[in-house]
Amino acid sequence: MLKMIDIKVMQEYFHPRPNSAGLYFVREPGWSWDAGLDVAFALKDSGHGDTLACLVRPEVDFGIFPTNRFLPEEAMS
Repeated sequence: MLKMIDIKVMQEYFHPRPNSAGLYFVREPGWSWDAGLDVAFALKDSGHGDTLACLVRPEVDFGIFPTNRFLPEEAMS
């Protein structure tokens, strides 16, 4: 019997966007389960922190967030 690996992915948006379609497709039974992955999605909570903050803590395994979050605040102004 295949041992399942739990993976938690945090989305960038509160609602699914077209660029997340592949993630939802892979999560469907038969794809991720065949690979031994139990994929769960989490949504960012503005009161708790954004995706990057949750990755740093580490509360999720993977996260989707804007790449400009890697830049210091001064570089964005």
